[in-house]
Amino acid sequence: MAKTFSKIARKNKRNISMYCAGSTMGAARYPFYRSLNGTKKMLPRPFRTSLPNNTADLHLKKPEIYDIFQDIEDLALHFIYYIIPNGPQKKQLIQGIHDSKKLVPRELRICDTFFTQMSMIGDMTFEEGSQDITPHIDKDDLFTAIVHLGKPISGGELLIYSGTSSKNIGNLLKRNKFVNGNIHMGSFTNVVHAVSSWKGIRGAFSLNLKSPIVEFFKDDLKHSLYTSYARMGFPSDNLFMVN
Repeated sequence: MAKTFSKIARKNKRNISMYCAGSTMGAARYPFYRSLNGTKKMLPRPFRTSLPNNTADLHLKKPEIYDIFQDIEDLALHFIYYIIPNGPQKKQLIQGIHDSKKLVPRELRICDTFFTQMSMIGDMTFEEGSQDITPHIDKDDLFTAIVHLGKPISGGELLIYSGTSSKNIGNLLKRNKFVNGNIHMGSFTNVVHAVSSWKGIRGAFSLNLKSPIVEFFKDDLKHSLYTSYARMGFPSDNLFMVN
């Protein structure tokens, strides 16, 4: 697992090794489609390395990796059905999971689970001093499962705050000490959270169910636009547009 981490993680602007797999609708030069009123909008797409036969696609198809994420999905479903209290948020989440498995194409999900995106944070090598994840919320994430791996000498804690945004983080409510193998689960759409700087070897998988991806595929016309794009082999021309 550590070798897989180091092969496919890359440095991001925070000076943390970070890598994304699965799907995105984030801003890019392509692929666009035109809405009924003529507005250009982004199509869902696999991350470049999650395209068929690229790095992430090949790694995630390995039986030992595939089985790990299937097991994480089982744990997440147990948590959702038996631990989360009944209420509107739980009902919405269960519907989102059902829609993801039924509507979202396999290549846009992680190892046939309901998760539509994975971020790998840290590359499982010794790091010190400048890496951290600043307080933020994940407004598009219906559900998140964070798997913590490694053995830091110090730091690397998951921090939970009382505020409502990255600009209003409030007070520190809870400091979750790093424990190798721990999995934190829940919805972070309105929970301000962060990770403290660490010294040593630390990594994490953050598996997410993204609401914009699920909502897109509820529309039959939009679904057919994505299907056309996929059948063309996910063209990467920056002028590409589905009409």
